[in-house]
Amino acid sequence: MEHPSSASFTRPKHVDIELVSVAYRNRSFPVHMHDQYVVGVVESGGETLTIDGTSYEVGEGDMITIDAGTAHANATLGDATLRYRVFYIRADVARSYVGRSDLRFPAPVRCDPACAQRLLELHRWFEAGTGDRLEEDTALAEIVGIAFDAAVEPDRDDRLPKAVRRAKGYIDARYEENFGLDELADAAGVTKYHLARSFTRAHGLSPLAYRTQRRIHAAKEMVLAGAPLADVASDLGFADQSHFTRQFQSMVGISRSRQVWSARLGPVERLVRDHTMKNSRLIITTRLRTLKGTALAAVAAACAALAGPANAAAAGQDVEANRQASGEASSPYATFLANYVEWVKTIEIAGQARGIALTPKQIELATRIGIEHPEKVRLVYADEIPFPSEDPQMRKIGEELGFVGPGITNNAQAFGYTIWVRNGFDLTWSLLAHELVHVQQIERNASFGAFVEKYMKQLMAHGHENMPLEVEAYEANRIHASQP
Repeated sequence: MEHPSSASFTRPKHVDIELVSVAYRNRSFPVHMHDQYVVGVVESGGETLTIDGTSYEVGEGDMITIDAGTAHANATLGDATLRYRVFYIRADVARSYVGRSDLRFPAPVRCDPACAQRLLELHRWFEAGTGDRLEEDTALAEIVGIAFDAAVEPDRDDRLPKAVRRAKGYIDARYEENFGLDELADAAGVTKYHLARSFTRAHGLSPLAYRTQRRIHAAKEMVLAGAPLADVASDLGFADQSHFTRQFQSMVGISRSRQVWSARLGPVERLVRDHTMKNSRLIITTRLRTLKGTALAAVAAACAALAGPANAAAAGQDVEANRQASGEASSPYATFLANYVEWVKTIEIAGQARGIALTPKQIELATRIGIEHPEKVRLVYADEIPFPSEDPQMRKIGEELGFVGPGITNNAQAFGYTIWVRNGFDLTWSLLAHELVHVQQIERNASFGAFVEKYMKQLMAHGHENMPLEVEAYEANRIHASQP
């Protein structure tokens, strides 16, 4: 089974650029454009890049340099996964460093191994989010210097007739309106036929496609500002939210929800998400601290109830007191956790059916960690880690406990012998080891319910970072920091 395509977007805290890291296989994008300069490097695999009817092959180590507003199409080459990293730099940002915003790259593909390697290093550094303002400014200056070292002044043959410029200005001012070619041709002062041909010749996009691009660019900013998706679709002239979703994913390459999450995080939060916590368990700890008295006791009692009378008795008098305070095991929390455990059984079955078996090296890692049946483990890639949100009561309590809700994402989670991974999340060797430890923890407990009981009780007693189950998993991060 193939790994799905993924794209991860990042916005640094101190400089106004956008970064994307992608992994695509058997993927193509229709003709589109970006309103920023595109500066990137192919890490592995290859793609065809088509601009103005000319196709370029871009391979490992090649730099990509595309002018802002240049229409282009691209598609992966062969069966290998295409991986590349890109900086999107607005014209006004470039101008603040080089003194002008009308420079053009001499070619969309550039072979310069030393510069390419340095761009990759800077891209990873920005993703980590460890720099202060001066450091980020300095790093961006270096990126701009590399990118525009070979840039040239624009030629003056003026490919844009006055009619085309008028039409473009009309679209730029009214892209959210549902005007037709008649109105656009009237504004340009030419026939519809002449406008359609001359506009496409000048910009590489039809007037309709150019309007869609302007809408997508505006939509990204509205989504990042927190606008409801239905309002974005309506305000920008899309037929409905599903129409907007299809257009957005086609052009941007990821869902709106992941665009929101990656871009809203500050550098510290991104570092925690991508390289340490890998999911929202720390948020769960924070949310649990806000639960008061009876509710907290109810969670503890519910956890004990999951494991049955024997384990509940072994837990001691504190569990009994919690149970009495919470109204016995009939509390909503007991119902939630019991239903959650039953729901997980269905998720594991689904994951076993669609998941990817571990590679021989991954099986070797799982065996070293202590998993008795590594051959049963499956990696399951999905747009989001599943949760029974369709049940209103389950979702309500899930939000109270911090499992789901605004600002919370989950990047990877073990459900029995299945490890679910969010598309776009980089499951490194270290993080895979972390999740395999949780699989082993589940395996050595009598049931998933018993594991949940132990996990929740430790979480409330120690907090996420200090609870024994997570300490054990984080130790695996350290031991298996790099793939052998």
